[in-house]
Amino acid sequence: MMTLPLHVEQQVMHIAQLEHIAPESVLEQAMQSFIKELEDREDIKAADAAMAKLLSGEEKTLSQAEAMRMLDELVG
Repeated sequence: MMTLPLHVEQQVMHIAQLEHIAPESVLEQAMQSFIKELEDREDIKAADAAMAKLLSGEEKTLSQAEAMRMLDELVG
């Protein structure tokens, strides 16, 4: 397990008391929130990269009709 700096441990304990939950729950919720934020950042990076490809002309979008036509060609 890891050791928290005293000021962080005190903050966790304070939040746990205010919320009437276990300190471990405070830490778990904080870690889940942090991980979600990291995942969101990765999603934003991927979206930015895709948009850059679209704007540069490296990639293109399809209309619904074009996509349906391509799907029909693959299926039928």
